[in-house]
Amino acid sequence: MSVVCRSISILMLIFLTFLITSLSYSEEVKVTYEDVSKSLMSPVCPGKMLSDCPSSEGSQLREVVRKMIKEGKTKKEILSYFVEVYGKSVLSVPPSEGFLITSWLLPFVVFVTGLIIFVLLIFSWIRREEIVQDKESDRTIPDLDSRVQRELDNFEG
Repeated sequence: MSVVCRSISILMLIFLTFLITSLSYSEEVKVTYEDVSKSLMSPVCPGKMLSDCPSSEGSQLREVVRKMIKEGKTKKEILSYFVEVYGKSVLSVPPSEGFLITSWLLPFVVFVTGLIIFVLLIFSWIRREEIVQDKESDRTIPDLDSRVQRELDNFEG
């Protein structure tokens, strides 16, 4: 009985190993043309993704991507090749390293700074308005009191 259990366990282990290996292989195979071409900007069609470029040079580059995928290259290897040939501007998303990290951080910093300036301006305007209202109310009360007193004197008289 123990030999049977051990044999079944070994067979299940082999099956699971095969299953995990095939799943990891399918993950590597899932490097698709769509995935890679959407990660690349077209060097021949400014402002367009490689997958959307209508020119004949764009279709040649798409064929290069397909060929590299068929050769079994990973997405990283394909992107590295294009960066090597065309520079970092060919990437659809700038890498978050070195000076290029500013392209990720700068919009956030500008937004937060603008928000802080906006809030400070609003509070300063509110504070100024309250100060002006206090000065006006202090100034108008004695004027109003004297006017009311004159009106009362004229009314009685």
